[in-house]
Amino acid sequence: MDTIQELRLTPFTNSLYAQFINDVNSTIQEYTPAALRITKCYEKFTSALDAFDDVYNMQRKNNLTVELTELDKQRGEAYLCLYSHIDADLHNLDVEKRKQARYIINRMDSYGNPLRKGRRDESATLNDMGKALKEAPLSEYITALGQMDNLDSMIEANDNYVALSMSRTKSNKGRTLNATRNARLALDAAYRDIVSAVNSQVLYKSLVDETTSSEPEGPAINSVLNAEDPLEEFIQTINQLIAEYKTTAAQSGSSNKPGEEENEEEETPGTSGGEGTDTPETPGGEITEEPDDRPTV
Repeated sequence: MDTIQELRLTPFTNSLYAQFINDVNSTIQEYTPAALRITKCYEKFTSALDAFDDVYNMQRKNNLTVELTELDKQRGEAYLCLYSHIDADLHNLDVEKRKQARYIINRMDSYGNPLRKGRRDESATLNDMGKALKEAPLSEYITALGQMDNLDSMIEANDNYVALSMSRTKSNKGRTLNATRNARLALDAAYRDIVSAVNSQVLYKSLVDETTSSEPEGPAINSVLNAEDPLEEFIQTINQLIAEYKTTAAQSGSSNKPGEEENEEEETPGTSGGEGTDTPETPGGEITEEPDDRPTV
């Protein structure tokens, strides 16, 4: 008989992790903890699952990742729109406009590519850039090139992102640090206890002799060796779940970096936008993407 396969839960995003654990729980309930002889382990498992659900639900209520990702995308598009129009005027037939465009591009390039920075760094960069372009003589050049509306749109989009980010920070001030991570650690241990309890029964069966009608049998041996149990079907079901979730995790690009909350705002350089967004190419090159849903363990 096969045993339950190993599964590394650490790279799973919180949402994928929660779904996997709930699928495991449903499978246990289908075969029943008593039939699987894991009643004691299951009590610990359900207690840890309840604790995880409590903190994870609280996190999801305050999770503005989707809204922030959309606003981040909008400010990125506004920046690219302004930059591209100014860049086009570098080839304007009007010599004076070419000169004005060169002054503006030089100032924008002095900040580097803001879309390749972490989101907070991007906020600061776009804020400072917007203020600089609003001052003379650059503001006069922007007006002469007809790009003041695009500049205002970039500043407004960045301000909208900063405001929502601050709102989320305030809403999270009462949350216990690493609560979801700690709950996952406890639930991981409870899950692995169940795996060990099931696999140990399989190992025991493979090592001991089968009893005969003439041999005395204790209650413990009877329960493991002779009972009609659903272990084999249960193990096959769990292994199928594990195989499917491994594939899902690989396809969704679940992060291997532990200890990050699902609504973590700060990103590593080179990321902008959320999972599934089409991030445009920037003047400095392509932007890599990062899922907005990150693991805590």
